[in-house]
Amino acid sequence: MSKHSKGIHLFRRRRHDDLLERSFVPCAGCGRSVYVFAEQCRSCGDAVQVRAS
Repeated sequence: MSKHSKGIHLFRRRRHDDLLERSFVPCAGCGRSVYVFAEQCRSCGDAVQVRAS
């Protein structure tokens, strides 16, 4: 029998979740990436909308 058997898996593998990608949202004013907890965009100064996910 091989070292890595191919048995029945009861639990599916989770999708890759990249925390870094989720930490930034596009600015509505200029489209640049803004940190999710920032109050305003550094580039254009627009207020950042808080979004629940």
